[in-house]
Amino acid sequence: MIRDQLPRWTFASILSHMNTNITGIHTHMEGEAHDTSGQSDWTMVRVTGPNIAEVSKTLLRIECTVNIIIGTVKHSTNLYQESTNIGIVTGSFTDIDLYKYGNEVGDDGSFLGCLKLQPTRQIADKITVTRYGQIDPEVKLHQAVVTGDYEMLIEDS
Repeated sequence: MIRDQLPRWTFASILSHMNTNITGIHTHMEGEAHDTSGQSDWTMVRVTGPNIAEVSKTLLRIECTVNIIIGTVKHSTNLYQESTNIGIVTGSFTDIDLYKYGNEVGDDGSFLGCLKLQPTRQIADKITVTRYGQIDPEVKLHQAVVTGDYEMLIEDS
């Protein structure tokens, strides 16, 4: 049964996909030690799930949400840097190939299927952008979050 391995493979595949596709901004992965001092722009990739539901005796539905937090140091010369960073991050929200990534028995890197980007909040938009602005008046940092929901069906052998 692959059900027990799906959380690791899903998490690792999403992190690998985002790390490859977010270019030009320092990217931190959830659970990784990170230091943003000295960096004007950074992202943090977070994954909620996967939620795994049994559709039939041998078919599973995987659902997860990807949140990418964006930190942009307030620029006095470029008022659009945060928007540029949001554009880079939203471009990484594409379908994600799921592989058997890891360092445990059975983690051979083989392809399992594709996590498909899904509509959110009962509207056709697939990606949600939330801008929080400058949260702390003492820290010249703008923050935003880009969110997308993913789903995949997979045979449970």
